[in-house]
Amino acid sequence: MDENRTIFLSTFGGYDFGKSTYFLRLSSDFQVENITVSIPFELTTKIVDTNEPTETGRFNLGLSASVNFGNMNLSVSAYYSALYLFYDPAFNVNIPTVYNDDIFRSSLNVKISYIQPTFSISLGYFASLRWLSYRSSFITGENSPYIDAKVKVRF
Repeated sequence: MDENRTIFLSTFGGYDFGKSTYFLRLSSDFQVENITVSIPFELTTKIVDTNEPTETGRFNLGLSASVNFGNMNLSVSAYYSALYLFYDPAFNVNIPTVYNDDIFRSSLNVKISYIQPTFSISLGYFASLRWLSYRSSFITGENSPYIDAKVKVRF
């Protein structure tokens, strides 16, 4: 981090109760005045107890831009995922394997936040997008509006 706080690294993680997944996000952030551009790398995983092969996690790489207006923040994030974690109980190994995905998977997230020094509340909309080459079009799934609340903890 430099003395002007214009370039820095950030990380945060947590648990998504709606999807029952854990996530960890690392990003390099570039800030000029009230505009921030980030390049996040995200890992999402879930604990499964299954006798069938299943996807247990996904790696996402994205681009995020946000603008601050006082205590308000507007952000738009786009993610792309080509790698995922796959668990197959037939191999008798309790470690998921990394696979690449043939399907173009991406997501778009738009949110507006009210930010205070120790907490924030956000309203947003999340959309999953997949590119179907045989139709030359996107399909969507898991689209949903959401409410997000965060509490800041400093160590």
